[in-house]
Amino acid sequence: LGDGQWDELTLSPKQRAVEWGEWSAKRIFDRVNPTIQQATQKYGSEPEWVTFLLEYPVNRIHNEDFSVWEARLKVIENTKDEVIVEIEHRIEKANQVKPLDVVSFGSGNGRHDMVVIPKGEFTMGALEDDEDVYDSEKPRHKVTLTRDFLMGKYPVTQALWESVMGSNPSKFKGENRPVEQVSWFDVVDFCNKLSKREGLTPAYTINGENVTCNWNAKGYRLPTEAEWEYSARSGQSFIYAGSNNVDEVAWYSGNSGKQTHPVGQKKPNGFGLYDMSGNVVEWCWDYYGRYSKDSVVNPTGISSASTRVFRGGLWFFSPNSLRSAERLYITPTYRGHYIGFRLSRISP
Repeated sequence: LGDGQWDELTLSPKQRAVEWGEWSAKRIFDRVNPTIQQATQKYGSEPEWVTFLLEYPVNRIHNEDFSVWEARLKVIENTKDEVIVEIEHRIEKANQVKPLDVVSFGSGNGRHDMVVIPKGEFTMGALEDDEDVYDSEKPRHKVTLTRDFLMGKYPVTQALWESVMGSNPSKFKGENRPVEQVSWFDVVDFCNKLSKREGLTPAYTINGENVTCNWNAKGYRLPTEAEWEYSARSGQSFIYAGSNNVDEVAWYSGNSGKQTHPVGQKKPNGFGLYDMSGNVVEWCWDYYGRYSKDSVVNPTGISSASTRVFRGGLWFFSPNSLRSAERLYITPTYRGHYIGFRLSRISP
């Protein structure tokens, strides 16, 4: 909720408490609201588990029958202590969450870190209160990922790329900057070569532009679009990956100086992943296709199309294009000085 909506939430019940005399809306919201606002500052928006308390937002009260709202106030009054205890418990529990495990591979310029992402489920697509939503980000739908997987802690750097491929195609040179100007086909080739170097079974079978993936192979691959968004959101409800403040987590048009930057300089998200918003966009496995409202399990995208998806926003985008829900797509042969990628693989 924005500042104005919080004002509405706080002030309207107080005003109505005066009008309604006996009703204790002012006392209820005076006590509950600071805790909700503390949760909001931590999570970036109203936590889903507070929704039952404010099931019918105050700004809708004008359209509702007085007796209905009167009954709801009684419910809130009778349960306010339990509500506060539950909110404070959730905040305390969130503060005690341990960082996810990080696994390192390779050595020297070939060293790279990956985070163990736990299996789980989430709602994929634009946030319900997102004013910048595009049709391609709808409808919101439930996604279940049934096994743990690894995700690169950072986008693949130029140092790692060059250690595998022997050259560096990037426009903005720097060992610790993300590699860019790589096509989707370049990337799947890189994944197979890195897999072979580390003694892993390659995930991809490549026959010209016909590429298939063995999802059970232990080699490196691109994340699916669902894995990418699940990792970016990291169980949080922020607009960007790790914050509602774009400057905390991203290099974009307002701070990049028209170039990429070394990875890992901004704040990580809840899973400990860096640069999921901004710097370079990141190739995903999926062909681009429209969402369905149906729930899905371990989705890998549609079977065929002319374009592949990339996610995350980039160094010359405005903030609204760095949202975790934002979807972009382009022909997989394209190489741009803003397109990079992040490694993924099944958990060992």
